[in-house]
Amino acid sequence: MNKFIKKAIFICKKIDKFIKKLAKMVGKLEKNPQLDIFNTPLVQFIDLNRPICILARKIDWEEVERDFFRILRLNWSAINTN
Repeated sequence: MNKFIKKAIFICKKIDKFIKKLAKMVGKLEKNPQLDIFNTPLVQFIDLNRPICILARKIDWEEVERDFFRILRLNWSAINTN
């Protein structure tokens, strides 16, 4: 066996060992909702009575999107013509 193949086999064995250890560690994690912050709705984190939230509800976001894409389209065509 050449040196490269021996090294590749060695690395594969190390990766396999690491994956098995990682799988055992994941199985030991507690099912604590505090650890699951990415699956919790943002409404539970944000105070909707803060001024920035009140302002956000007053903004017509569809109009903002239309204006943004209109400006982007104009600038994009100006960039591509140069």
